[in-house]
Amino acid sequence: QSRRGSCAEDGYWTYILNHYDEKRHRIPIDRNTEHDEKGELRIPLPGIRDSWFEGKRFSENAFFLTAAALSLARFLGLQEIALAWVYNGRDSAEKMDTIGLLIHELPIFFDFNRELSLEELLLETRDSILNGLGHLDGMSEVYASLTDRVNCFLFQQNLHDSPSVDGRKMPFVPVVDKEATASNILDMELLKIDRGYQLYLDYDRGLYRKETIARLSRYYEQTVEHMWRNPGVPVAEILNLAKP
Repeated sequence: QSRRGSCAEDGYWTYILNHYDEKRHRIPIDRNTEHDEKGELRIPLPGIRDSWFEGKRFSENAFFLTAAALSLARFLGLQEIALAWVYNGRDSAEKMDTIGLLIHELPIFFDFNRELSLEELLLETRDSILNGLGHLDGMSEVYASLTDRVNCFLFQQNLHDSPSVDGRKMPFVPVVDKEATASNILDMELLKIDRGYQLYLDYDRGLYRKETIARLSRYYEQTVEHMWRNPGVPVAEILNLAKP
């Protein structure tokens, strides 16, 4: 079933997905094995702190999602990019306590073939997020059409916050499952930890070499640093940064 056919009930998603080209917008596969193995790479993003976002007209999510789009565009040498971002679906007190997964992967398209400033782009991302949330009713088949085929971005806040038991805070202990399979071909997760941020890349090790993903992480780190240090720059300046 074509992307257009699966989204015919909602012209908004049809428009977005018609811009997605799997051969161009996804990082080229550089391995070909039969193993579906989860690879993990975590990179700290030094310098930027959550206080930088105080008084801004865009959220942390919009900022780091835009950074992901710009990094992929730079990495692939494109002037546009399409990817998915994860919405956790817990937008009410009732849903916060609901057991199970309520997430959606919402496709979003970025067009850099225009003269615009970084702040203008960030506000466009903010509006695209809100527009996507306004079209959630047509998401079930869109989600199925994106699974495993598109780069995905996820922002997680306060990852190390943990509950208290009898007044004692429980420690945060990461557990690595070496036998786990990759949920998507590539997930770009931005983790907020202790008021700072880390980039976490979850990828299919059967399809990508670690060196390829490490190179992408350097693009992301360089992009984020240039964005927060130079918030008034043209988008073209970011796209034309020297390769890291």
